[in-house]
Amino acid sequence: MSRFAGVLTAVTAAVAVLLGGSFGSAAGAQTDPAGASRAEAAASWLADQLVDGERLEVTFGTDSFDDPGLTIDAVLAFASAGVAEGFAADATAWLASSATTASYVGDGTVESYAGALAKLSLLAQVRGLDPTGWGQGDVDLVARLVSQEQVNGRFTDVSAYGDFSNSIGQSLAIVVLTREPGTAASDASIDLLLLSQCADGGFALELEPTGCESGVDTSAYALQALVAAGRPSDGGEVDRVVAYLEDVQSDDGGFGTAAGESSNANSTGLAVQALRVASRSDPADLGAGFLASLQVDCDASTDRGAVAFDASGFDAGTATRATAQALLGLAGVGYLDLSAATASSELPRFDCPALSSTTSSSTTSSTAPPPTTPLAVVSSASQTPAATPVIANPSFTG
Repeated sequence: MSRFAGVLTAVTAAVAVLLGGSFGSAAGAQTDPAGASRAEAAASWLADQLVDGERLEVTFGTDSFDDPGLTIDAVLAFASAGVAEGFAADATAWLASSATTASYVGDGTVESYAGALAKLSLLAQVRGLDPTGWGQGDVDLVARLVSQEQVNGRFTDVSAYGDFSNSIGQSLAIVVLTREPGTAASDASIDLLLLSQCADGGFALELEPTGCESGVDTSAYALQALVAAGRPSDGGEVDRVVAYLEDVQSDDGGFGTAAGESSNANSTGLAVQALRVASRSDPADLGAGFLASLQVDCDASTDRGAVAFDASGFDAGTATRATAQALLGLAGVGYLDLSAATASSELPRFDCPALSSTTSSSTTSSTAPPPTTPLAVVSSASQTPAATPVIANPSFTG
């Protein structure tokens, strides 16, 4: 998700704590390195960042804390790329522990967070697990999510800290209930989400907004939810949000957090994933080209495969979240269809020649999606350096 500071994540992260290189010169202006596909190389680098091979952390000041939400982002990214299955399984086991589950979604009585319930349910579905009997505590995540839907269709939080439910959590809940056998998203929940659609076709973060300010990230999630729920023909809502995304796409192919803001990997990854879901290949290809331009490749000696947050260059404090969400765009698989069923445990890397003082990036023009066939693969056992906690940027998905 984008670098902008979000009230939801800042507070939710605090609640969770209390509770328990080298880049192409322009979008599409470089050839793809040999070896792994861009998505595979990104996933392999992301796997290296897992602390103890099982989780990601967020740093506040000098202190580091486990970050279940960011860990879920990584596991979804691994499924998107179809690799790093061993790491995905270990991370899932960590998420399934009673302590981690309770710290993230709440205890189900005093605290219970709708957005977190939806996101963890999606993780379970993607992993082929049962979200109605999740983890060590056999928690029915779906039943809890449904119980927190109000009469007007809004999935709300149960919390002494307030209700931080928003359009991203609403969108994820709609996708989850559409995916789950025997359930469906209610008409009320979809209609409630549509109250956040602004006049320009984009979606605001706030549910039932008093004003309306569209954002790229929120629009991308809402687009996936509307397509998943089968709403393309109902009032043109899908066409309007697609038009919004295409209108705010920058000349470099990327997307900023909102119209007029500079492009970043997080918003671009989410927007490209949603545009693929909506079968809008041309703008999606341009966005994928921008993501490729931010990826550390063979000109660098370290962090190959990582995706920088923006064109300013690689920053370890932002690259983990940026890579996880950029991967969604590089792979282009929507949340409704995402599955880890055929993922391998391989960690493919770019097949890079030895660096020399004359090495430079190619400037062959290409806006086509990255290759998908891994040509160079290394075993996961040989590529698991000790990870360093990262300074993560706030994310409205928690």
